[in-house]
Amino acid sequence: EARIAEFYLIGNTSDRAFIGVADPDTGMRSTIVFSLPAGTTNLTFDGAGIGERFIGDATRFADSQPILPGTATLEVNFSYDLRYEQGQTIERALDLPIASIAVLVSSETIGVDGMGLNPGGFMNTQMGMAASYSGGPLAAGEAFSFAFVPQTMPVPTPTPTTQPAAPRDSGS
Repeated sequence: EARIAEFYLIGNTSDRAFIGVADPDTGMRSTIVFSLPAGTTNLTFDGAGIGERFIGDATRFADSQPILPGTATLEVNFSYDLRYEQGQTIERALDLPIASIAVLVSSETIGVDGMGLNPGGFMNTQMGMAASYSGGPLAAGEAFSFAFVPQTMPVPTPTPTTQPAAPRDSGS
């Protein structure tokens, strides 16, 4: 199992704010929808979550935040746990322009491979050591996907930290 984090910087190429479409059941408006793979657990958001900014559940959710005009005016950040199955693919086709994408995988043995995703090395995150991948921009409706593969990036060796010597009591 690995913790996966996805980060999206979303744009709006029109000259008006996009407030989304209203859900007939809840009346809440949604601007962009994400589906998660079967077996996803522990979905979390950076900030307000389901029932606040986002509507849905752990398999499919929508953002209710309006998207202002501009190249990159909305951030969507979420993470989840997923059991590793080599070759399992996550596909996305979002109806809005995406300025940039980042995918983080908190595993030293599991990586991702996807057209347009570039490996960025390992970094320390709130999830622990994670492999990072970035991509974009993507046009509205342009599909992209990533598949789980064995990790090929070199894992950094922790640098030992040296503690300053404690001051000695001179006995005076």
